[in-house]
This record gives sequence, structure tokens and C-alpha cells, in this order.
Amino acid sequence: MALLAGCGSSTDDDTTPPDTATPTPGDAQVIGTETPDATTAPTASPTPTATPTPTATPSSTPTPTPVPSEVRVNLGEWATVPSPDTRLEARVVRFDRADELPARDLRRQHRDDAPLEPPDGETWVEVDVEYRNRGNDPATVSADAWTLVDLRDEASAPDRTAMDRVLGTLRDEDRVGTFDGLERRLVFATAFPTDLSFRRAPVDGAGPTVRWIA
Repeated sequence: MALLAGCGSSTDDDTTPPDTATPTPGDAQVIGTETPDATTAPTASPTPTATPTPTATPSSTPTPTPVPSEVRVNLGEWATVPSPDTRLEARVVRFDRADELPARDLRRQHRDDAPLEPPDGETWVEVDVEYRNRGNDPATVSADAWTLVDLRDEASAPDRTAMDRVLGTLRDEDRVGTFDGLERRLVFATAFPTDLSFRRAPVDGAGPTVRWIA
């Protein structure tokens, strides 16, 4: 029997298209897009707190230590005496009272005038003083810087007549060499020869007066 073109019989060899499985909703696999790791936001640095500028406390001007007008020391003690030249020290070594000054105490040219009498109603007071120079320059010393202070607290200058005639008296411009010493005599006349003290004033008023208490 002849086969018509385009007509064929069905055979067991015909391929049946496979069933397409319908995915069950429970078995559905969600293919998600990977979520990128969250980028950690940078921690903000704390804003620095401005340090307050300390208010300057006005410094108080130190009060200078007052310089005493008079320094008192005992007889025989060394004391620094103000000097514009160098570092100078002095002391009163001893003193004696006398009603007259014998010839042996006088300069040769005045011995014929011995004994030397004090002014009426007064007594001689002979005072031995000593200087020492602790500085690097010579110092000039003078009898004019010295006074005797009596019990009334009244001061007397050296007696000019006695100072001119007595041996070894301090002159108006004696010099004390560098790291050297000088011992001289002062002669006073006073009507009150008890409770005496001896005072040396500073040169040019620079510094305190030094007073030796007998």
C-alpha cells in the first residue's frame, strides 16, 4: 500500500517531549543578589577641646629688705663697714680714759708741750681701731668717719688738737692696701666718760652706720 506523503503512522519510536516540571513553590530557590558587606563608617575624631589660655598672674614685686640705719656690735668684734672702694672691715680694739696725755704719747715735735691737758671739765678717751681690707682694691679711711657717743646719746668728733699731736693717730686720708691691715688711734674729749660707744659712719652715706658698744 502506498504511503501518502506527509502522512505517517505513529510509532513507538516517536519521542514524546519531556514534561516540564513546574517548580513547587516550597521548593523554589531564590537566587539572591549578594549584599555587599556594609562599609563601616569612619568614626569621627572628637573635636579637640580648646585649652583655655591661663591668665597670667601678675607677679608681685619683691619687697627689698630694708637696710638698717645702724648695726651694733660688741667691742673687739669685726664688722663690715661700707666703702666705695672695696670690701672693708673694722673693729674697736680697746679704749682708755686719761686726765692727761704724757710726752711718750705725743709726736716728737710736741713733747715739749707735755702733758697735754683736755679741755676744761672733760676727759681724754683714747681709742685704738683696726681696719682690714678684704677686697681687690686699696681703701681710703679717715678719722672724720668716727664719733664717740656718750651716755646722753650725744656724739663728739675726734679732738683735732690731740689728733695732731698724739702718735699713731688716724689721718684724714690713710690708705689700707689690698688684703692688708691698718691700726690707728683716735682721741676724743668728753665730759661724760661712762657708758661710751664708738660709731663709724658710712662714706658718702652708702650703707649703715656701725656702732661698737663698750
